[in-house]
This record gives sequence, structure tokens and C-alpha cells, in this order.
Amino acid sequence: MTAVWPLWRIPASFPDWVRQRYPSGIKELEKVNNRSSRFWAYAWQCIESAEKARAWQRALEDGQVDPNEAARQLDVEYLRSVPRMAQAARQIANHIDLYPFKAAAALGRALLDLKEASGTVPLLNRTSNEDEVNPFGYGPGTVPDVIANILRNYAAALDEMPLAKVGPFIHRFQFGALKFDTPIDRRSARPGLTSTSLLFELALFGRHFTAGEPVRLMRGIRMPDAGRPIWPVVVALLGDALDEHLTEHDAQDRLAKLQKRNTGVSWAGWPDLPERYLDTPHPDTWF
Repeated sequence: MTAVWPLWRIPASFPDWVRQRYPSGIKELEKVNNRSSRFWAYAWQCIESAEKARAWQRALEDGQVDPNEAARQLDVEYLRSVPRMAQAARQIANHIDLYPFKAAAALGRALLDLKEASGTVPLLNRTSNEDEVNPFGYGPGTVPDVIANILRNYAAALDEMPLAKVGPFIHRFQFGALKFDTPIDRRSARPGLTSTSLLFELALFGRHFTAGEPVRLMRGIRMPDAGRPIWPVVVALLGDALDEHLTEHDAQDRLAKLQKRNTGVSWAGWPDLPERYLDTPHPDTWF
């Protein structure tokens, strides 16, 4: 964010830019304002999330891609390329086997060029040592033999275990500001990135504010049972921030369906965003 407000700097009032940007949301927040420090922490958490959701909405409309979605797309492209690249690696290995002497000459030249650039020979093998390296040798254990075996093993690894759509990588589970307990890269249907994330966040912050013993807010927290979502605040800020206008019933229904389909969904926080999309005024200019 261009504006960062540490807890000790949170003002106990709303500056003009907040009232102008979120008129309906501020009206509903004022209805639950008990003048406590907990209220102001809650209110500014809501405003900060609304600001980030607005920024992400502008970014997506401008063609910017969520970094986690970009990583998922890269996985898809990589998987499409695997058969072709594995075949190419095997073809090069077979070519080296067919013409070992000529391959040794080409590889030797390549190694010497690399040595001239870096000062060292980058590939040692069973027939070489640090003092006496013959980059032009061929036969078992020489550079051509080692390269061919590496290429074949590389092709086999591509076939057997392409590192895409597997493993506990965050981009496989995070969507907007939400984290799911099962990979989302295997799903065809997904919720709206900005609106669903903001809806979940605002409901979570309301429960935290109204709970008798607040749970600690941290990334990875699931929706607690304690407290209650303050639905008038949720739908008002959702409308102000994203121009998405829901009834309280519709907002409750959307969140209930999200949690029913994804029992382990949790809050992950928003991914980083290029500064040009963040237009929150700096705190020094608020009053």
C-alpha cells in the first residue's frame, strides 16, 4: 500500500477521503462505534481490506494477473511443453551417441568458451581432474557420455515427475486473499477473486470485533464460530469498494456456500501488487 498505518497511528476518526470513498460503509460502521480502541482497529482493518480489493479490481481490469494465477498458468504451459522437450532431450542424447567424436569436438569447444568466460571448466567427469582436463575426449565417462546420460535422465524425470500441479506450493492453494485446503489448479469453477476475498475478510473482521474473547488474527486463520459478521457493514463496504451490491441474505448465502464447498478455506492476505494501482493517500495527509 502507498499508505501504511501501524496500530499506534490509527486515528479515532475517519478522514474526509474515507468518508467520500466509502459513504455507505462509514454510515454502517458508525452504528457499531462504541468508541473503543477495538472498534477503531476493526474499522481500519475493514478500510485497508477495501482499499486492497479496489486496487486489485483495477489491476485485473487493466490485465494485471494475480501472481499466484500467473504461477498456475506457468504450470499449465510447462506441462504442455513436457512431451516435446523430453523428446528433444532424447534426440540430442541419441545424436551424441551416433557421432561421439564430433559431439566431443563441439562440446569441447563449448567448455573452452565457458572456461574463457568464467575461468573454470564447468563439467568434471570420471576421466578428468582439476589439473588435467581433456574436454575433447569421448567414450565412457567423458563429456559426451555424461551429457547424453544427463539428457536421458532429464527426459525420464520430465515424463515421470514434472514439477507442476504437484506439491504444497502456495500458488496451488491461494486465490486472491483466500487459501484453500485443496489445490485450486484442478478446479474449473472458481469464485470471484476480489469480491469473495473481501466478503470473507469483512465477515472475519466482524466476528473478531464482536467476539467476547477475540481470536488472534493471522494468515491461515479459518472463520471462527465466535462473534458475528456485521452484515450491514459487509454489504455496504462491498458496494462502496467494488460496486457489487448484495443484500445481507445474499452475502450470507454466498459465504455459507463458499465454506460448505471448501471446509478448510482460510484468510491468506492479499498478494503484493504493483504500486501504480494503489491510490490510498499517505497518512500524513489525512487531517
